[in-house]
Amino acid sequence: SDPKLESRFIRRSFGEGHRRTEPLDSRRETARVVVALLLALTLIVAGSVGAVRAATDLAHAWSVPDVLVGTIVLAVLTSLPNAWTGVRFGLQRRGSALMSETLNSNSINIAAGLALPAALGSLGAFSGLDVFDLAWLIGMTAAALVLFGRRGGAGRPAGAFLIVLYAVFVAVQAVRSA
Repeated sequence: SDPKLESRFIRRSFGEGHRRTEPLDSRRETARVVVALLLALTLIVAGSVGAVRAATDLAHAWSVPDVLVGTIVLAVLTSLPNAWTGVRFGLQRRGSALMSETLNSNSINIAAGLALPAALGSLGAFSGLDVFDLAWLIGMTAAALVLFGRRGGAGRPAGAFLIVLYAVFVAVQAVRSA
């Protein structure tokens, strides 16, 4: 097999190479990075717990169905870090990193939302709306892969199309839970 062809395939498949950073110079620098990471993780977990509690408390006070809170409000809140990271990767023109971030997030959602309940034996208890949610998630992921997997990317029209697909998803959730 041709090494040049393999190298070109690797670059096209996986995008830009990883950019090395300078190694940490001292134990003090390493400790500072570890403390910053632990602080960030603590803030993320605390913020997540606070967001979930606030959203569910407000939803109960305003008589908003739990399904709407979970599939819309909490889904948006928990996706904000991924959206921020995706925007940063896009602005840096790091398309492969952006796609990786998105697909990893979807994989976690599928594993936690489908594989874990299936392993615990509750998959048969899924409602028609749950099946719709799963099919829609897989369909939107496939659409994103097809649209953004092209050699030149997809651009804003494809992004707008995915937003429209999400708006349809939200409308179905609102109608079904009313």
